[in-house]
Amino acid sequence: MKRDDIVTIQDTSYSTSVVDEKLTYSGRRLRYKRCKVIEVGCTFPKTSKWDGDNVNNTIIQVIETGQVVFIEERFLRPVPPTHKVMVDIRQDGGWMYGQVIEISDKLYKEIKRDSQS
Repeated sequence: MKRDDIVTIQDTSYSTSVVDEKLTYSGRRLRYKRCKVIEVGCTFPKTSKWDGDNVNNTIIQVIETGQVVFIEERFLRPVPPTHKVMVDIRQDGGWMYGQVIEISDKLYKEIKRDSQS
C-alpha cells in the first residue's frame, strides 16, 4: 500500500480519528467504501489497554466526508480500479457519439480477453 491508493475499510478495530480537535476511538462508526491513503509506515500510540502490541500505522482520509482516520494497514483493502468505456457508439461525419459508462476492472479484463480471442 502506498500514498494516494484508494482503499476500503474492512475492520475499524482500534482506529481513531480527530473529532472536535481530540483523538477519539472511531469504532463501528466508520462505514465508508472509499478512502485515500495519506501516509503509511507511521507509529501512533495505543488507543486502549486492549490493543496489545498493535499500533495504528496508516493515515487515511474518507473521500465522502474528508474525515482523517488513523488505522492499521491490515484492516484496509485496495479498491480495484474502474474503467470508463463508451457504448452505443454512432458516428456522424467525423464525430463519434455514445454513452460513457464506468465498469469494474474485472469486467473490463473479461471484455478485453474476449475481444482478443
